[in-house]
Amino acid sequence: MATRENQALSDLFDSNLPPSPQQYSIAQTAITSFNQELAVISERMSDLERRLTSLRAEKVAIEAKRQQYLDVVSARRRIPTEILAAFIETACFDSPKPHVGAPPFLPFMLVSRVWFQAACGIFDLWSELDINLKSDYREQDVQHIVERASRWYSRAGSHPLKLSLSLSSPNPNNHIFFRYLHSIVSNLGYLVVKIEMETPSDLEILKHIFHNPQSSQAVLWPQMRTLHLHLQCKQELGQDLQLRDAFSNASEQFPALRDFAIRSNGTTAKFSIPWDALTKLRLGPFVNLTGMTYCSVLQECRHLRSLHIDIEFWFGVTSVGRLEDLTKGLVTLPHLTQLSIVYGCGHDAVCTNLVNKLVLPSLVSLHLETNLLEDRVNSILSAFGRLVRRSHNSNTLKSISLSLGMALSCCMSGLSDLCSEVPALEVLKLSGQSIGGGLMDAIPPRLKKLTVELTCQELDRVRIAFGLYLKRRYSSLDASAEGAPIRVRLRVLEGERSRSASRQIEELKSRIGSGLDLVMK
Repeated sequence: MATRENQALSDLFDSNLPPSPQQYSIAQTAITSFNQELAVISERMSDLERRLTSLRAEKVAIEAKRQQYLDVVSARRRIPTEILAAFIETACFDSPKPHVGAPPFLPFMLVSRVWFQAACGIFDLWSELDINLKSDYREQDVQHIVERASRWYSRAGSHPLKLSLSLSSPNPNNHIFFRYLHSIVSNLGYLVVKIEMETPSDLEILKHIFHNPQSSQAVLWPQMRTLHLHLQCKQELGQDLQLRDAFSNASEQFPALRDFAIRSNGTTAKFSIPWDALTKLRLGPFVNLTGMTYCSVLQECRHLRSLHIDIEFWFGVTSVGRLEDLTKGLVTLPHLTQLSIVYGCGHDAVCTNLVNKLVLPSLVSLHLETNLLEDRVNSILSAFGRLVRRSHNSNTLKSISLSLGMALSCCMSGLSDLCSEVPALEVLKLSGQSIGGGLMDAIPPRLKKLTVELTCQELDRVRIAFGLYLKRRYSSLDASAEGAPIRVRLRVLEGERSRSASRQIEELKSRIGSGLDLVMK
């Protein structure tokens, strides 16, 4: 029929002529036949589509069941709990201290029961807390903190507990937490106390922490190895900060204390702790000291291994007290290997006098940081050179780090004096804003590791300008136009002299090979 129809209508397929009545009838009959065939095919296709939908659903169900069995033989299940715990602990290493609430490692605990149990078994993760007792906390608020802290520490096992405690002006409800604190003193090995005071009497908080409120007797902290105090005054106080009442018998209170730190922007009066037992000490910054000096404290610290001294300027204090040290004679620290000093503008004489009094025969690592704007940093560096000569440690001092800000470009003579005293120096790190002429000539050629970090004020200004432009652009658009695309690129390109130096260095790297590990950003 199709052949007959094709023959009868062949003249019309390739033309626009109207069909005759006979041809019209033939075409209509053919269309009806085709419609019937298409209806049959459509019905068959519908059946196939229904079958395909059913097969797809069946496939999804089978794949879900299959995945369960794949999970059973997964290599993930064969990871030893110790490795899994080490992975979680490493991933959380740089996380901030957990507050009373969701831990930073909560996402790992939600993976599976095994991961949950692994996280619960990492005692060190549960031994550390950061708690802020605000002045407006009600009794039920403090009680809630105590309950959650108790549950948290219950997973720490026998690990020494670590606590960072922040307090403001006295809250009558704090005694609830202090009572809990005294119940865990036998397990507490690390305590940081930050107090924001309005009056000197607010320092009574320390006495409440370190003494039993009922008996007024000093509380014994048998495992306390680390104690850091940060005393912040909201305004300049007319009275000295007295710590003697808090540390009435410190040698018996803290028999295991080895690491102590204190900083205060109020005038700090003399107090006593077991200085001779310390191996690590951080002093300052202070606005002023009465009854003691940096050197008088250090004279009692004969077993120090690490010392950090901060003589920075306290912003917000209207008058900076004098910190000149009138101690006579030298201070010898025979076991000290690490020395770090930070000092601010106006304290270069204090820093120089302090360095001139030290004798450090075992010194291995030295760090100096300052924000001086002038070239007076040379006198400090020369003082360190004299320290090396006086201590006879030219062969033990292996690492020096200098963060000098704008003064880096002015320290050529001081750096040269210092480096000439340490022929065994292996590591040198310089940080600042620019390198002055001849500075690199002062660096000894026999170093094993050299790091130079420079900040670029021009680049900072460009980035700030870009940020302001984008903020202005989007603030000036209406809501409907905020999604308008924009492509922004900030590229820092090398100048011709820099490209030439880079080519020379690349040639040097090719010639030397793996012996030169160089990164230039």
